[in-house]
Amino acid sequence: MGFTKIATEDGKTLYELHDGGHGAQLITETSVILPNQDQGYGTVHHIAFRTENEASLRWWIERIKEARLAQSGFIDRFYFKSEYFRPGRGVLFEIATDGPGFLVDETYDEAGVHLELPPFLEEQREDIEAHLVPFNTEKKAAK
Repeated sequence: MGFTKIATEDGKTLYELHDGGHGAQLITETSVILPNQDQGYGTVHHIAFRTENEASLRWWIERIKEARLAQSGFIDRFYFKSEYFRPGRGVLFEIATDGPGFLVDETYDEAGVHLELPPFLEEQREDIEAHLVPFNTEKKAAK
């Protein structure tokens, strides 16, 4: 995926993209004694990597297919397009486009004020809203 191997120590390997730093580093661990991972509270479900646009995402999808990795194929999430794959047993990887972005159906000032749903979930709005748990009520009460 374009990472450069920087260092290996005690079964852990540091990889970096570009100039490294926040958001550009990945550490992998190789061990035959690690137990199988289970999804649950406090665990990582997936790691997302960004890509500029749909054309570049489709390029990655072809590389993933060529590597014969388990993968989802192209998925349109309305706010972004993505591909999910597993490079081995363990964490799910995602490659997602930068856009169109979460402001496609609301303004910056209104972002987070109302529940916005992608069109493919609109028919489930009533059920989704019925299961939402209120949060940040102190902030609302102060207004």
